[in-house]
Amino acid sequence: MITDLREYLVPIDQSSRKYARQAITSDIQTVHIKDVLDDHQQFLEWMDQCFEKYLDFDTYDSFLFIDRKVKELDPTVYHTFKEDWNNLWGSPNEYKNFWLSRVEDMKLLELIRDFQPFRKRGCFTYNCIRSENDFWKIQENGNPLFEQQVEDIRSKPRQYTEIPVSYRRNDDFLKLLAWVAELTFKRPIRHPKIQLTCHMMRTYVQQGFDSNPAPEGVHRDGANYIVSGLVLNRKNVVGGTSTVYLADGKTQVFSRQLNPGEGLFQADEENLYWHSVSSIKKINVEEEAYRSIIGFDMVFKN
Repeated sequence: MITDLREYLVPIDQSSRKYARQAITSDIQTVHIKDVLDDHQQFLEWMDQCFEKYLDFDTYDSFLFIDRKVKELDPTVYHTFKEDWNNLWGSPNEYKNFWLSRVEDMKLLELIRDFQPFRKRGCFTYNCIRSENDFWKIQENGNPLFEQQVEDIRSKPRQYTEIPVSYRRNDDFLKLLAWVAELTFKRPIRHPKIQLTCHMMRTYVQQGFDSNPAPEGVHRDGANYIVSGLVLNRKNVVGGTSTVYLADGKTQVFSRQLNPGEGLFQADEENLYWHSVSSIKKINVEEEAYRSIIGFDMVFKN
């Protein structure tokens, strides 16, 4: 539990204010950190190092993968044991053994045995309050249990590795937070208080398995606005196309592969837009391959 929670005053510089003002008319837009950070390339490289040094693999990946595959390939067995299975949420050492003694399909058993988590994740939450003198007061809010306001399995509480102090208190990182908060504030209905949750995620290509940064498919995150993936690095990969849909989850209104430095800012209200990211694959099958991003969820607070 974090006891040393700090507060920062981050000025809204002219470039952030101008960029946010220009973007006010659209609820879907690509953004680039070169508009707010002078040495954005060095920042991208430095942030990407966090995955190697500090962040752990997401053990919830195993639950989500096994849940999806058993439901798909052996629905009768899945629904027979669904209640007991759901009670194992948060006990990663039990996921595989639970089904190995209940499933008979050899293909499914092999998938369960061979699967390994393929995403590294980190998380931290801030309260952002806009002052009248062009500052954002950014208050650390810790790394509480993460619960999304959605109606699928992602509504279950999760806790990821905490983004380390050396990263979450970095001046450029705080400047980036203020920029994202300002983009959110410059919507038609202005909210000066925003809870901003930062997610760091690296998706590795795992041979023989679908390496999708968002394996839940077309979804929403349960926030008011999001930056659904500010790309830090794309190493030896193709794919990873970001797509935004209307509320029907089918009609595409935006689709593009984001490059390092680019992010996708969009509304995330249930009756507006949904989104997805396509799978990534290796270019050179002999080399490591991954896609690293920072995502932001912005929730209006009273």
